[in-house]
Amino acid sequence: MWALAILSPAVLLPGWLFSGPDHAPTLEGQYVLKDIILLTASLVIAAATLRHAKTDTHPSPSGLETGTRQPCSTSAAMVSVIHASIRRSASASSKL
Repeated sequence: MWALAILSPAVLLPGWLFSGPDHAPTLEGQYVLKDIILLTASLVIAAATLRHAKTDTHPSPSGLETGTRQPCSTSAAMVSVIHASIRRSASASSKL
């Protein structure tokens, strides 16, 4: 939902956001572009972390000879930290 709020000015007011000389972004356009870049970066980091969490494993001490592996708890902690930060940024942007 908050991503829709970030992207709505780019869809609804593109002429106003890019009305600088040679269609350069205005101050408001720069703000929207910054938000789009931060949104994209957070999605890329979240996707990479989730993909890494699914494949990151450590051998269990008793399962070395059988080849069984246990999930890495560090990856799970990273995923929960990223989810919490996304929720915090979403709630902060919804208060604006």
